[in-house]
Amino acid sequence: MGWGRKMVLKESEMKDAARLEAMTPRKTVDGLGQLVGIIDQELYLRWHLQEQGCWNDRNFKRKFLMDNPEFKAARPERKYI
Repeated sequence: MGWGRKMVLKESEMKDAARLEAMTPRKTVDGLGQLVGIIDQELYLRWHLQEQGCWNDRNFKRKFLMDNPEFKAARPERKYI
């Protein structure tokens, strides 16, 4: 199996896992931030190594979630108080 094929299969697995995770109902706690996305650690580190500090950039995160909607978290159905 070639390197490119491994990367494609791994990315497909990450997207499938993200889809399943996004369907999980969420709850929030008042005073804490809103969960907006669920990123696999390998994907996170790959982007971090390519573009240092990219995950601290709001525009990068917004564009990433627009380009990859399968990593968006589902909106919470209810809140803890």
